[in-house]
Amino acid sequence: MKVIDFIVAEDIRVEQGNKNSVMGVLGDSMIVAIPNQVQFPVGLRLAFLVRLEWENGDPEAFQFEFKVRQKGADLATFAGAGVHSHDSAIITLPLVAPFLPIAAGDDLNFHLAMRAEKGKALLSEILRPLRVIINSGSNPSIASAASQGL
Repeated sequence: MKVIDFIVAEDIRVEQGNKNSVMGVLGDSMIVAIPNQVQFPVGLRLAFLVRLEWENGDPEAFQFEFKVRQKGADLATFAGAGVHSHDSAIITLPLVAPFLPIAAGDDLNFHLAMRAEKGKALLSEILRPLRVIINSGSNPSIASAASQGL
């Protein structure tokens, strides 16, 4: 089993016919505009689309755990179980966090763990981080982002 896609977006909707609509796809950073008077943490809605390739020898039943972290603290944890369909070699996990309490401008980090039904580890992967840049009138991260061409 291996991760073939990891997309961070503003929203994902599951559609009929085994399709997902992904809106507001982000790159490796996002700028969050907040007024000066707003106190941290601020809430963000983010969605995560993880696609995995099922390989020969992988068990049919699986469990997953996906964590969103910032500064060493867990912001959200998604967990579930499923059974691989023989119709496709691709497993898709559309995950939506309606409220992530962002403490400040810093990376969001993501970890995916896949296990067989009896707990045997199939995959443990740290996925690419998302840099969060806070845009407020008095925030020093604006100058830093501007100096880096963001």
